[in-house]
Amino acid sequence: TFKAIPDETVDKKDQPTFYYEVNADVTDINGETRSSETSVAVSYQALQLDITAPEKMPADSFKNILVSSRNSNGLFEKATVNVQVFKLQEPGRMFRQRYWEAPDQFVMSKEEYYKNFPFDVYADEDEVGKFVQGQRVAGKTDTTSVNSTFKLQHSNLQAGWYKIIATGKDKYGEEIKAEKYVYLTDKTNRSNEPIALDANKKTAEPGEKIDYSLQTGFDKVWLIHALSKTDNTTTVTYPILSTN
Repeated sequence: TFKAIPDETVDKKDQPTFYYEVNADVTDINGETRSSETSVAVSYQALQLDITAPEKMPADSFKNILVSSRNSNGLFEKATVNVQVFKLQEPGRMFRQRYWEAPDQFVMSKEEYYKNFPFDVYADEDEVGKFVQGQRVAGKTDTTSVNSTFKLQHSNLQAGWYKIIATGKDKYGEEIKAEKYVYLTDKTNRSNEPIALDANKKTAEPGEKIDYSLQTGFDKVWLIHALSKTDNTTTVTYPILSTN
């Protein structure tokens, strides 16, 4: 018997799970020792929710979301879950990837920085988790099953980032919650991302063709991309310069 003491530095609202490793050595009457071990998972909540959905998909395909509920040992346990989908308010500008780490102090205001560096990140405004949660676009309450799918009813959704929030309660009344971010694309070639590459297939046999497209949210960019051919010994790169 042992007391499962939580790590006080971890916030309860983050729904942490703590794992305890138990080791046992037993010596029989002949002096031979047998050893075994196991792990015990303990948490504040008796259930955990998990949302399964592609991180990127066409907006017209965003109809079904897989939501699962499991106990601390990973076994399915039925629960009533409410799923909500929210549109995120994006910064309204494109950012290129940082060349260095984010600073911990600032010598310029955000307005002054954007005036001098319009395509660079000031602080953390490019992180999806920092986007402001906007209007609710879909929602449903249902009971989970082993492979439960929540069918969402919504009007035509715009391209961009969305946040899925699933909430419920375990048998002790503790709130359980899961979140996931997804990016939806539309039928146009316009992208809300700085650079997006889409290919019709990931792999091909010799003689087959792969079609791919590059999109950008910028009005005009100089783009340099490369095709690499690798054999058993060397990699040959063919640079291609493009302006669209």
